[in-house]
Amino acid sequence: PDNRPGSLGLYTNFINAVRSGNRADQYCDIIEGHRSSMLVNLAIVSYHTGREVIFDSHSERFVDDEQANGYLTRNYRPPYVVPEKV
Repeated sequence: PDNRPGSLGLYTNFINAVRSGNRADQYCDIIEGHRSSMLVNLAIVSYHTGREVIFDSHSERFVDDEQANGYLTRNYRPPYVVPEKV
């Protein structure tokens, strides 16, 4: 499969795995993918705030930093709203 950045390979794999309902169809485990992408997102938050940020991986929130926590979600427009607790 084509997994180069910008290709549809990874997205196609994700959709196919969702459709099949079989985790074995995924290229990587969900938590592994989540943690890998989170590292990049944490760097982006640090860049946007212009400073070092401290992240609590258990709560998945920044420690005593509401500005940084503001980057963890966005304002969704109805009816495309993501519930606070999923």
